[in-house]
Amino acid sequence: MINQDQLTEAWVQDISGKYNADPILVEKVIPAATQLFTPRWIVEYMVQNTVGKLWVLNHPNSKLKEHMPYYIESEVTVDDLLNIDKPEELTLLDQ
Repeated sequence: MINQDQLTEAWVQDISGKYNADPILVEKVIPAATQLFTPRWIVEYMVQNTVGKLWVLNHPNSKLKEHMPYYIESEVTVDDLLNIDKPEELTLLDQ
């Protein structure tokens, strides 16, 4: 029976053979062939309903909402949120 490590090793050897074992090319090909990417609409939905919502609720006269097709109205009030006056006041963490 073949285990996952053996299968991965075989796959890497196959890719290496196709690219004449050029380690730099293999290093670039393997991540591109194995990584999954989040579709743009999901990213827009998440941003519009987190940071976008925070901005719109703190700035009710902002026209930003007109440019956010995935924005969902909610019962959240400004009292429930962090008060911000300018975008530079936000700190985001990307891991």
